[in-house]
Amino acid sequence: MIYFHGGGLVEGNKENALLYTLPYLARGMNAVNVEYRMAPDSLAPAAVEDSRCALHWVYDNADKYGFDTSKIVVAGHSAGGYLALMTGMLDPGDNYDNGCTRLPADWREGTIRDVKVATIVNFFGITDFADLLQGPNTRNFAVRWFGDLPNRLELAKQVSPLAYVRKGVPPTITLAGDKDPIVPYQHQVRLHDALTRQGVPNQLVTIEGGGHGSTTPLAWNREQYLYAQEEIFKFLEKHGIIAPVSGAGN
Repeated sequence: MIYFHGGGLVEGNKENALLYTLPYLARGMNAVNVEYRMAPDSLAPAAVEDSRCALHWVYDNADKYGFDTSKIVVAGHSAGGYLALMTGMLDPGDNYDNGCTRLPADWREGTIRDVKVATIVNFFGITDFADLLQGPNTRNFAVRWFGDLPNRLELAKQVSPLAYVRKGVPPTITLAGDKDPIVPYQHQVRLHDALTRQGVPNQLVTIEGGGHGSTTPLAWNREQYLYAQEEIFKFLEKHGIIAPVSGAGN
């Protein structure tokens, strides 16, 4: 499991996200906790490029650490959910992998390995950055991530998960509160609908009355988090990532 921390692409660090990996470790999974470049030092799409490079790193070090590259899960919350979506939905042909450190045989031949993930776990990630750059849903973190880049609205569309919904996207589970004040809940509904139209196996888990995870107001309570995590494990079991717990349901 590859985990990306939140923070609007302007703050946060991987150390603060460490506890989010514990449920997966408890189910016998390996965990890779990712750091990435953020604004104002690095504007869009630097964080996306770093996230794709993290996926390449997992492939390159699979033998060393015992990673099963056929069962890679990408996960994250908020901005991390966005990066999980982008990491799982992109492929090398989308041109976000070109700056990644490559193994000698690859860079000498000018090739880029086609790295893939098995499933995506999206905790209330941004799915449409253009929506957050102008109009009623404008968000400060989005404006800061694009800064004064030329044609930033067009770039925002290009680096949005909704632009990469297509057949073959890995099975995706989205978890979000329907009262989220930071990332509009409709972002998750639109993603769910778009994936469904393309025949991509996906699930939208709605936390009734919930906000933006642990962020106040309307923070999720313990029961809501447990429910979300249970749904994630069911989803991963359904798609063959983890085995059901022995005796579960008896």
